[in-house]
Amino acid sequence: MAREQAYQMLWANNSLLDSSRLLNQFFTEANRHSRYGWLHSIRQAIDTGNYTQAATLLSDSKNSYANTLVDTATGLDMADGTDANSVVDNYLTYLNVLLHYQTDEVTKQDSNNIKVLAYKCASVEGAVVYQAQALHDLVWHTNVIFPTGSCDSEALAAGKDSRKVAVKQADYTLYPNPNTGSFTVQTSTLNALLDITVTNQLGATVYHQEAKVTNGKTTVNLNQVAPDIYLVKIKDAAGNIHYLKALVK
Repeated sequence: MAREQAYQMLWANNSLLDSSRLLNQFFTEANRHSRYGWLHSIRQAIDTGNYTQAATLLSDSKNSYANTLVDTATGLDMADGTDANSVVDNYLTYLNVLLHYQTDEVTKQDSNNIKVLAYKCASVEGAVVYQAQALHDLVWHTNVIFPTGSCDSEALAAGKDSRKVAVKQADYTLYPNPNTGSFTVQTSTLNALLDITVTNQLGATVYHQEAKVTNGKTTVNLNQVAPDIYLVKIKDAAGNIHYLKALVK
């Protein structure tokens, strides 16, 4: 799971390849033959509208792409064996539903599959859980608050019924939404200090600041973030936590 995240990080910022021979070797080998590269190719095909290619890749056997290469000379360990099948299956579930969503072919089974995946624990089941949560809201037309990062049994239980968690958002709204990375958080409290944290679908923090609310409003500016769905966590002075989602285009 950690290597999958490293692979995605290297795709997002390939300048890191110059900083480490080991990272460079890992990235090269992953692109040559691995399930990291296979899953990424499926996602690229979907994102670029090559749906036939994506469907063909999805029909391939996951085990045929496994790579357990260990290079003792450099310390490279691909760790892409069958013991990681559960995480790979989660990615395949997400990518299948994403493909069907893009081609307007979402089935009832797809809806159920993405709901189950969205409520799994990202720290155990992979960062794809965050992506499933965003896709869940698109498929189900909801704005559910999911547990983030850890296996919080209470939060998972609450998440089974979105009505139980939606009340946490009652005092807060954000606009415009969608936006370009700058938006206003509005609250029924006219003047307050709020701790605002914004994370991306991988759970990485892209913004954190103590914000002063004046006349019920405060502005958040996300500098040069990629278009995506971001989770906005708002903590008030009493320690109450509220969540919103911001769609950056």
